Amino acid sequence: MLHIVQVVMWGVAEKPQLFVDEEKAGAAYIECVGKYWAQRYSAYCEHHGVSGDSFASAQAFVGSIDVSEKSGVNYWTLNEEEVVAGDSKNPLCGTGREEFRHVASGIEAVRTGLKRLLDDLSDLAGRFPREDSSPVGAQTAAEPGPSVPVPSAVRKEEPESDPATYTTPEWKAFVGTIKRLGSGSRNEFYLLHRDDWRQDVYSNRTGLEYWDWVADRIMKYKERAEGGNYSVIQDQDSPGCYKFSNPEGIPSEDCCDSEWEAWCAAALDLESNCRDAAG
Repeated sequence: MLHIVQVVMWGVAEKPQLFVDEEKAGAAYIECVGKYWAQRYSAYCEHHGVSGDSFASAQAFVGSIDVSEKSGVNYWTLNEEEVVAGDSKNPLCGTGREEFRHVASGIEAVRTGLKRLLDDLSDLAGRFPREDSSPVGAQTAAEPGPSVPVPSAVRKEEPESDPATYTTPEWKAFVGTIKRLGSGSRNEFYLLHRDDWRQDVYSNRTGLEYWDWVADRIMKYKERAEGGNYSVIQDQDSPGCYKFSNPEGIPSEDCCDSEWEAWCAAALDLESNCRDAAG
């Protein structure tokens, strides 16, 4: 029996991994889920009370990923009968009996050879000093340059709350409000794009779905803007329109459709000003 594990991220399929051992294939599947969705998978397991080391849990989590992401981990099994029959649903269909035996029997040999090669390279590297290292005493201390103060309000990544926070009815209602107020024709909030969310997902800075991530960022942005002495006011000349004022009391030129949108715009303005001040 041949077991195949393949990661697909945003529609791009990676090279499949082949295993003759079912347990190793399952472990590789779990490892892929933990690598690409670490925080989201941890939050999923905690919410559902399941073990993150379970193959069944990993498969269930992958099944819960929004199909619009076009991401997941594929898992196939292949035996000789399927190969010989040429089942078109299998990635190795038409390989043939002899080729199948060759692939299955050669996997362990390749893995063993690679391990031996890596061990030899590690041993070889340990015998020679690095050519780019400087002789002892040759290094000179660099003269300290002028320090540039960085404003405390410059954006920094705050840790997300306890996963349980994002499962309460109050939080779900808040996310629904944000989605209703900020969802445009492309189903995204124009101040917090999906590409930025994807970067946070890839960097394991968030395990939240997109609209939960937007709501979480907006709450933090409001706190940040208030800390920077920004305020949000309703435009008296345009009912239902909100503007933010900077610490000098100068109102924004653009008008926002909601108070939350105005707070988000205020925090982004604060970040821009801090970056300009830092250099």
